[in-house]
Formats: sequence, C-alpha cells, structure tokens
Amino acid sequence: MPSPDGGLTHTFPTPAAFAAADLSLPLATASMVYEMAQRLATGELHLDEGADRAAARHTLRAVPGLGPVQVEDLMLHALGDPDAFPAADRKLRAAAKAHQLPADTAGLTHHANQWRPWRGYGAHLLWRRPVTTKS
Repeated sequence: MPSPDGGLTHTFPTPAAFAAADLSLPLATASMVYEMAQRLATGELHLDEGADRAAARHTLRAVPGLGPVQVEDLMLHALGDPDAFPAADRKLRAAAKAHQLPADTAGLTHHANQWRPWRGYGAHLLWRRPVTTKS
C-alpha cells in the first residue's frame, strides 16, 4: 500500500492487476488464473454472495482449466451457495466411503440429492466429521 494503515501494508491485487501480471506458474495454471482474472475484471464473472449463481456457474464452466470440483468449490466458498457439491473431490469421496456412503462421483451425487438445497453443508460435515470405529 502506498500509505500503510497500522499493520496493514498489502492488499490483494485487483482482477485487472492479476490479468496484467507476469505469473511464474505452469502454463496451464497461469492461463486459468489469467482467464478468471479477465472475466472478473471485465464484469463477465461476479464472485460475491449477491451474484447470480446460475450465471456464475455457467461462466466458471467456460474457463479452461477449471474442472467440476473447482467450479463447485468456488460456488460453495466464493458465492456461499449452500447447495454446491463438489462430488468429484477426492477427499470428499474418501470421507463418504469412510461413512459407508457411495464413494463414486455419480453415486455420491445421487445420494447427496436428498440433502438439497443444503448439499454444501453435507460436504462440510463429511470433510470435517471424524470417522469413528466401533470397539
């Protein structure tokens, strides 16, 4: 920051600054970050809790390099979509298996549909719920 405010000396760069940055990342990752930054900078993509979720999901799916897990994770964490569910997430599937739930993406998605419109809460519970064994 040009004028630090107490202990605050840095701010996160704007999407436009990110889009213009020379990133030392693998080409595919840098390309994905650039595409996201461009969409945010131009207003094509909005990632705030007031954003149109269907439009955001559609735009995110069009970003090269973002897969279904990343799209659903962004929907869950950046947009606060309580129904976003990254069923293909490796850790989520492992947690589901540990709790005797379907561990394949399709089976877990089908099972989680009973939790609509709160599947995101189910994902968080699975990620954080310890597996207990009976003695």
